[in-house]
Amino acid sequence: AISNPTTTPTFVSSDGCGTTGNGGGCANLKKAPQIPFELKNTTAQTLWFQVTGVKIWQGATPPANWSTAFGTDYRLFTQNPGSTSDCTPEVTSTLTCGDDDIVYASVQVQPGHTLSLWLVGPAQGAASAFTMSLLSRWVDNTCAVVVPEVQSDSLQIDPSANC
Repeated sequence: AISNPTTTPTFVSSDGCGTTGNGGGCANLKKAPQIPFELKNTTAQTLWFQVTGVKIWQGATPPANWSTAFGTDYRLFTQNPGSTSDCTPEVTSTLTCGDDDIVYASVQVQPGHTLSLWLVGPAQGAASAFTMSLLSRWVDNTCAVVVPEVQSDSLQIDPSANC
């Protein structure tokens, strides 16, 4: 049995930023939000961290009557060397799990390792304060769910935090 197998993503909201004007950030997108986060696998087995959805809204709280649906329009980058403008390479690993045949961005995390990643959302059309929310889960190599889907939210990112 696995007890307390992993940690959920921890957003480093103070380091989050948005690309403004003609800025490009780490994905070279204009007016796109990006936030660093950390993962830690505290087990003795290799696990996969899967992003199952992302949502972004302007301000600190979602607007009234706003859709609660999570989308798949996001990109993940490893944090090497970790600056807001150079967070390559992009994570392109995927793992298809379950009967729904949905392919999720997946990051393999070795036992006892901690990874730093960047979550980059789609261009927003406006460079104002934003908040990001991530749905994720942990699975093993056979796609057995080790940690069920959980939601992690950033704090509001100030628009003056330009990438």
